[in-house]
Amino acid sequence: METCRNLKIPAALERSRSGKGAHIWIFFSASVLASKARKLGSYLLTKTMSRHHQLGMEQI
Repeated sequence: METCRNLKIPAALERSRSGKGAHIWIFFSASVLASKARKLGSYLLTKTMSRHHQLGMEQI
């Protein structure tokens, strides 16, 4: 969420049922190609993981 806030990307946080994880939802006001949405997601993960080295894909 911090990365989204820093980039001024509105996002909603959803906790997983297990309580061990979470999902971040980003809603677009217009249609977006899936490839562009995936690129945005990858960019956000990369930015977040560069600041929080203890995170790994098994936690994300």
